[in-house]
Amino acid sequence: MEIKVLSFDEWLAKMDSTCRKDGMLVGVELERVIVGEDGNPLSIASQVLSFLDPVHHSPELSTWQIECKTSPIRFEDLSNELRRVMNEQEVAVRLHDVYIQAMPVVFNGNPPILIHPKYKDVAEIIVRRAGAGGLKAALAVASWQLNIGCSDAEQCIERYNHLVEALEELIVMGDCSNGQRMQIYRQATPNCNPMRLESTRELYNLLVSRGLVHDPARLHTLIQIKPGWIIEVRVFDATDDVQSICNITWSTLLIARGLKSTTKFSVG
Repeated sequence: MEIKVLSFDEWLAKMDSTCRKDGMLVGVELERVIVGEDGNPLSIASQVLSFLDPVHHSPELSTWQIECKTSPIRFEDLSNELRRVMNEQEVAVRLHDVYIQAMPVVFNGNPPILIHPKYKDVAEIIVRRAGAGGLKAALAVASWQLNIGCSDAEQCIERYNHLVEALEELIVMGDCSNGQRMQIYRQATPNCNPMRLESTRELYNLLVSRGLVHDPARLHTLIQIKPGWIIEVRVFDATDDVQSICNITWSTLLIARGLKSTTKFSVG
């Protein structure tokens, strides 16, 4: 059945409807890999997830990877919340006598094609967009994503553009694989660089042209705007280093506000 394209006003209302309007809250989503004693990935994501709260833990594209995610929170609370959800995963995997860790690149970039059932449609989209090699590339990498809440559309566009202008700086800031993960990722998503936006109308027209007006999160650019006027930054290599994630988050927030700085924020 053909889905009706939302009008600009309908789309704007939908984007506004989930906007929290309560300050610059943040959220982190971290992709991690289940591994055995030998450090090799194990395809038991569904079994491990059955012991975890789906609000904070979910499957990823591959059968060896799961994601933990924080709630939308104040930056000051990020460290404790992230450690909490990571620890929940570590307890769950130990029930299976295995381990979990962040790995920016797995199988030396040449993974088997083992897709989690939830993401079969996503895998098909990747194959149409980038071929079988693109799917293999998508399975080979893992990242963490930073979500930044904004109070309204105008603030979101302004802060999004600050981040787009600093794209290369952000990539370097979050690189812990000597550029390998990003190089492989671009094989899966060749046109992933974000573009500056002059207005919400320009964003709407972009989404309509890609057939994504109902699902903006599937634009899959390295920086993108999601419903609720949330900016998602998708450039950082997966890491278990909570201090590093918090430092990068702080620097990214400063860049989003137009304050270029490499100030480190110390957390416990």
